[in-house]
Amino acid sequence: MPDTLLSPTAATTEAVLVKAIARMLGDLPYTDTHTNSLASNYTSLTVASDATSRWEIGDYGDWIEDGTYDIFVVTAVAATTLTVLGGQLGSTQQAHAANARFRKRPAYWALNVQRAVNDALNDLWPRLYAVYESQFTSASWAAEATLIKSISETAEEILGAYQVGDATPTKRFPVTSEGPFYIHTALSATKKAIEFRSIPDDNNTIYVQYTRKLGITDLSDGQARAVEYGACARLLEQEGAATKGAASEDSSQQTRDARYFAGRQQEFIGSEAALLRRTFPLRARRSFWPAHHRMGA
Repeated sequence: MPDTLLSPTAATTEAVLVKAIARMLGDLPYTDTHTNSLASNYTSLTVASDATSRWEIGDYGDWIEDGTYDIFVVTAVAATTLTVLGGQLGSTQQAHAANARFRKRPAYWALNVQRAVNDALNDLWPRLYAVYESQFTSASWAAEATLIKSISETAEEILGAYQVGDATPTKRFPVTSEGPFYIHTALSATKKAIEFRSIPDDNNTIYVQYTRKLGITDLSDGQARAVEYGACARLLEQEGAATKGAASEDSSQQTRDARYFAGRQQEFIGSEAALLRRTFPLRARRSFWPAHHRMGA
């Protein structure tokens, strides 16, 4: 059975985070709607009213609402038609449903916000993490040829292993284990394994809780906020660096704003890290390899 996420989740998505960050940065550009359905090789957008007063040749736009982050440039403008080239500025040209909304010259391209989200998410490790649980079953653990078992390749640290009593299912019995460690694929299809050293119940399921790096679907509400504030700080820092020396007052304000968002991110990281430590305390760290696997043992 698939591993189970134990830590709380906000059930957010990348698209939700990207739109929230745009709002937090006050990036609310003019938006328009195209009435035609666009294939991934689109060349024109049909709009409901005269576009010549709103768009010019050379204007750029993107899609943030549908989560594609596709960027286009306008090459010609007619009354209700924009002739465009999609997939600009490192984005990928994609299909768009009829009546989708697109933005004109936003302060932050949705594609860049998406990248900032991924960078901020990666920066949370190792202070913040997701907690998952695996289950291992056997008709007889004593008869097993090896007690080295495959575990998810995403496993970073084992929090603990235990069995639940048959007669008293409210009790947990600890299982001594070592890992996770990398091992030959002959012993683990995932190349990562855990070894059970002592098992109280010969035929009972073993539950193993482990940490792994956060993915977007793993985020709790507080962790999602940490990503949002972290992404805002990154985008403002990048913008401040780009304008440094050209507009010192604007650059200084961007620096102050970036520090504010970075400070708020650290507050959320601190509170969420404390919550994880209380809820899922780490066991004492052990050697990466069991003693009998180490050289000279």
